Amino acid sequence: MANSWVRNTLAVLVLLGFGAYFLLVKESERSEGLQYVDLAAQRALAERGAAGNSAVPPPLEPLEPDAEAAPRSEFSIPSLRRSVRGRAVDASGNPLAGIGVQRTHAFLSEARTESDAEGRFELTLEEPQGELTASGSGWILIGGERYLAAEREDDYLLVLAPAVEFRGRLIDARGAPVSDASLYAIPPGDALVRFGLVAPPLEHESQRGWSDLDGSFRIGPLPFLPGGRIEVSAPGSSPVEFPQPTDPSQPIELVIGER
Repeated sequence: MANSWVRNTLAVLVLLGFGAYFLLVKESERSEGLQYVDLAAQRALAERGAAGNSAVPPPLEPLEPDAEAAPRSEFSIPSLRRSVRGRAVDASGNPLAGIGVQRTHAFLSEARTESDAEGRFELTLEEPQGELTASGSGWILIGGERYLAAEREDDYLLVLAPAVEFRGRLIDARGAPVSDASLYAIPPGDALVRFGLVAPPLEHESQRGWSDLDGSFRIGPLPFLPGGRIEVSAPGSSPVEFPQPTDPSQPIELVIGER
């Protein structure tokens, strides 16, 4: 008899334990997690049912979190789009139409636009950071106000020059071809002074070249600006400078001294 009473008591305890588990915690099939249950409401329902109240409302559903009311993270920063405006001009200050202007940055997305008939352009950016570059058919960028700043309100300025190519032949005083000589087209250092910019023009890799076995060379595209020079450095001789040709469409002949 005693063993039977013990078994019955254990069975009741086990059933009460399972009942308490399912009462306090529910497995949510929708969220695959746990949900809280309003125990106070459940106890009130149980008391009304025990008192013989036949109008017992259905059990309350578990409380669902309000996704819309969830607070935003203190680290979330709203994206703020703003317009960046500027002008594309030549070295004389004349507006240039149809120039492609692009924002470049290491990790921000690129944005691109074109200048209108008055040389004006506008870019809409989420973050005003990075560098402005410009290019167009027959034009090459030589400098300007290219670096974006969030606090800047003035227009940016991009200055371009005609893109040309120099070609010709390098010989010595005896008329023999000079090979393996370095040629560098140097733009005038004061090309941007008229715009209040003291920085020298940009240097492009295409401004450098080498002479072949027959002395022929070709360098470009490079900016064609009044006052430019060509520096020649040949093995066994000191560097020599020549004025750039007035007509880049014609081949030129450069003569250096004895080596």
